[in-house]
Amino acid sequence: MNKFRCINVVQGEPEWHQLRATVPTASEISKVITGTGGVSESRLAYLKQKAIARKYPQPMFLGNEHTERGHELEPVAREKFIEATGLDVREVGCVQPIVNGKRINALFSPDGLITSEGIPVIPLEIKCFSETMHSNIVAQNKIPSKMKPQVAFQTWGMGAECAVCCFYHPDAIVPLHFIEVPADNYTKKVGDAVMKFVEELDRDYAKHLAEYEEMMNAPIEQRLPITSRLAMKGGSYE
Repeated sequence: MNKFRCINVVQGEPEWHQLRATVPTASEISKVITGTGGVSESRLAYLKQKAIARKYPQPMFLGNEHTERGHELEPVAREKFIEATGLDVREVGCVQPIVNGKRINALFSPDGLITSEGIPVIPLEIKCFSETMHSNIVAQNKIPSKMKPQVAFQTWGMGAECAVCCFYHPDAIVPLHFIEVPADNYTKKVGDAVMKFVEELDRDYAKHLAEYEEMMNAPIEQRLPITSRLAMKGGSYE
């Protein structure tokens, strides 16, 4: 079973973004592994992005209308979940996996940690989707495939037996719905993919950084060869 450490930061604050900028995170792990266990087409680009961020700060994601709505409803959903289940749920900034006594350069930020006698044992992920999507999830009693990598990352990262996904929409016929997602072979696949990605990032980040700097410092004739050649010819419009 993995161990883990909780990092006391506030989700969404600059310090939280800074911690996550250079490491793989659960919310983005679908860029590494797909919901079916395959290698994501975005993996190499994501690897390079994290490598470049080790030297060059990346712009923070400031959210959109969907994330803003989620931020507004998430505290309500968490309280509704606590009322419905009687479970103890505590908020957390970031969680870092510890494997074989070593802190892994990866982070996840669940929307809550379900505790047993004060000890976090299960990650809680809250989603506030559109009413149509929410109703479909309730009807199927199954999490969307796009959530699988994120949820599995959190389960693996805590060494938990399961994760709990809570879905909330205040106007739906069934406003609150929650689903238990047990750890399985896919959870292990995600954990293996995270470990491999971290190892590759730590090993090759200097190479990716050098390639980026070489590209950015290249003369314009190299970066835009055809455009430069045509522009240098000159010409006139009739």
